[in-house]
Amino acid sequence: MPDKNIKSLCGKPLLAWSIESALDSAYIDEVVVSTDSSVYADIAKSYGANVPFLRPESLSSDTTTTFDVLKHCIRFYKESLGKSFDYIVLLEPTSPLREKGDIDKMIEKLIAEKADSISSIGEVKEHPAILKKITNNRLHTFMPSLPKTTRRQDNETLYFPYGVAYIAKTTALLQEQTFYTQNCTFYTILPHQCYEVDDLCDFICIEAMMKHFYPIQHKEKTMENKILVIGLGSMGKRRVRNLIALGLKDRILGFDVREDRRKEAEQKYSISTFDTLESAMQSHKIEIFINSTPPHIHMQYAEIAAKNNIHCFIEASVVEKERILALSQRENQNTLILPSSTMYHTPMVKHIKRLVENQTIGKILNINYHTGQYLPDWHPWEDIGDYYVSRTDTGGGREIVPFELTWLCAIFGKVSAIGGMYGKLTDMNAPIDDMYHCLLQFTSGALLNLSIEVISAPKATRELRILGSKGIIKYTQDSNILSFINADMSDWEHIHFDTGTIEAQYINPEEPYIEEMKTFLEAIRQNNPTLFPNSLTRDYEILSLLENIESQSRHLGRDIVAAQSNALGAEAGENNFTQTSTTIPSGSIFEIESAFSSKTTRSLLGVSAAVGERRIADSSQKDNARHNSDENIMGGGR
Repeated sequence: MPDKNIKSLCGKPLLAWSIESALDSAYIDEVVVSTDSSVYADIAKSYGANVPFLRPESLSSDTTTTFDVLKHCIRFYKESLGKSFDYIVLLEPTSPLREKGDIDKMIEKLIAEKADSISSIGEVKEHPAILKKITNNRLHTFMPSLPKTTRRQDNETLYFPYGVAYIAKTTALLQEQTFYTQNCTFYTILPHQCYEVDDLCDFICIEAMMKHFYPIQHKEKTMENKILVIGLGSMGKRRVRNLIALGLKDRILGFDVREDRRKEAEQKYSISTFDTLESAMQSHKIEIFINSTPPHIHMQYAEIAAKNNIHCFIEASVVEKERILALSQRENQNTLILPSSTMYHTPMVKHIKRLVENQTIGKILNINYHTGQYLPDWHPWEDIGDYYVSRTDTGGGREIVPFELTWLCAIFGKVSAIGGMYGKLTDMNAPIDDMYHCLLQFTSGALLNLSIEVISAPKATRELRILGSKGIIKYTQDSNILSFINADMSDWEHIHFDTGTIEAQYINPEEPYIEEMKTFLEAIRQNNPTLFPNSLTRDYEILSLLENIESQSRHLGRDIVAAQSNALGAEAGENNFTQTSTTIPSGSIFEIESAFSSKTTRSLLGVSAAVGERRIADSSQKDNARHNSDENIMGGGR
């Protein structure tokens, strides 16, 4: 059966069950998948396994033995990573029916009995004494030397080794080149665990048994219906790849009004597509929307999802925050509607979160963060004036600010004061703000100097420096290295991140997006939105913060002369800025000072010209004429 190890079994790729069993062990220190496939590697990593190498071609033939693969892995860890292990545990993906605790019980039995290895075994039903063979077109006893019996129960009980687990001392395995060493003990498994996936019939039987024997874990929570990716542009295609990497190819459908995008998705990913939402929903039972449309029509599909009890994933939004709030307060919360949180799943953010929570550099005092992209690189195959990034309200730097603020506020806390400048500094072919320079103060007292732009040619950049009372954390995207030092360390510690898999014509690696999608699906499976790091409520709060940043910051570009003139004419200490009211939800993650009236706040903000509302209003008619066509409203891909 082709690609059986990544075929979806009860909502997960077959190999994921073995990975999760290993991760559940109290004794296993490292979970590694050996594969020669980058697709398998992506799936394995998304479920928590390490894939530090792709197996060389010399170990990818039909004659390669399991021992050859294990020996290569052991040698790689020792020679390339400087790691050695006392024991090796082999879990075969084709034996997913493990009971909780099987692996740890085997390890404990192996050590208690002072054996060199242990194998999982099950009783053989077809005893050799009754096996037959065909010779000269006649049936003969396979092993005539065995005693002839009339009853099966009179035969000696025999056992067969099954792939629930094989464990051996590393030294014994390398010396004897087998798990069946001279000093090998055993672990007897239950009858239903003696099934392995070799063909489609096995697969169907095992899936049925898994639902029967583990109903709490699988039967009630298995997702069997279709996942509809709405919008098959660059982000929609990425989401299709994410789902394929998670072993869910059989469940994916696509919807886009553009025929060229549908054809591309069909040819590249072999999925079925539709030109209307209605036809997709009438043809299949849709359980999940993956909404990858332009930001200004996100809520349209989220509301359809809520009305039809369909779970929905949406990309980060920068508009329609009142509709977001309304959805977050809807009565039926059984269907999950969750906004993107990709940065949470990057190695950089995960490590920074851990260092900050552990107070590795003490109290956080100051954060300097610059992130830049080059807008034409987002869709190099088309002019930026031809798609959503040319909209004033959703394009350019404005789209990236919430994307970054989401993880920054999650790690560093509530915001108490804001200020800055933003505007258009280049002649890019779109009426957008390509630079946001913001100064934020958190309630902890820490200051954030945040610079976000979309004019970083020739390539994207990301630089971060965090100053604490006891040390420093820094990161640069060029080297992909996170470094930190504190008063108790003699030198910097460096963490090197894997570049990851970057698809052609894309600038960001696939892995964080795959992990994000996996987390979203797991939240659905467990009906627990708290498993996902973002929510509609938090999305609403972030957009409220964005509006406050714009209302309390000086807008550059065509208003720069007037703004500078007002600033030069202001008397010292005078509050010479216009306040645009934006409501922050009570009890939210933000605690922005009311009306920004204190002297401390004014000195932080400086003299500002709030022109955000007028600027958006001036361009709204043009934007609506260019972008609110039926094509975009009904599913133009992002």
